[in-house]
Amino acid sequence: MSCSNGLSQVASTLSTAAWVCAQLPQIYNNYRRQSTSGLSAGFLALWFLGDVLSLTSCVFNSATLRFQLWLAAYFVANDICLAWQYWYYGNRPGPGVYAVARSPRNSSSSTDTSRSAVVASVVASAARVGAMPLANANSPVDSHSDTIGVTLAWMCTVVYMSSRAPQLYHNWRRKSVEGLSPVLFTAALLGNVFYTVSILTDCQFRQPGPRRWQFFVKELPYILGSSGTVVFDAGYFYQRWIYRKVDDTVIMDDL
Repeated sequence: MSCSNGLSQVASTLSTAAWVCAQLPQIYNNYRRQSTSGLSAGFLALWFLGDVLSLTSCVFNSATLRFQLWLAAYFVANDICLAWQYWYYGNRPGPGVYAVARSPRNSSSSTDTSRSAVVASVVASAARVGAMPLANANSPVDSHSDTIGVTLAWMCTVVYMSSRAPQLYHNWRRKSVEGLSPVLFTAALLGNVFYTVSILTDCQFRQPGPRRWQFFVKELPYILGSSGTVVFDAGYFYQRWIYRKVDDTVIMDDL
């Protein structure tokens, strides 16, 4: 029985586009504002660790497609760029991260907004399961390498999903989501939804018998990582709704 991967390929392309388009504007914004003083080193470390694990899993997983390996490397390059910005701009003085919740709106609001937006960039990008590989049925099987790749994928999934909770807690403490770009979180949500769809509509997932089960087991960490972070994205949008009265005077600064 013939099977077409057309829908899976379209969904994968849309997922990739969402992630690629989400990050570069934030890096430019950091450069334009010359500030990353609101960036948490903990968030950055989790993000970088997740992307490095993702890249490493691509290297060891025999099913990885070449473009997915390059995509994972691209995300690590973005991490390095933001890490450099964090180091370069990190010693510049500015108001604390909680100033937004304690001081009136004034000329410092835009600066504080840019710092919080950097944190948003880290957390949103930390859900980038689109960097992970889809299985390639034509690839040779190397059970040892595949075991390493799948193990790294599970580690990557745990790191990605864990990185979201601290940001939601941070928002709750401030009673504000000012500076967290809805564009970034929308891109994260769409990227993960499309990535999940690309897996579930792949021909191998629709095959009967043990082949389907083997594919499912290999892709399970990717499915959980992508679909699971959607829940945390929804939590951000819920917080944005309940804190809207606090943030409505600067809402356009976040776009």
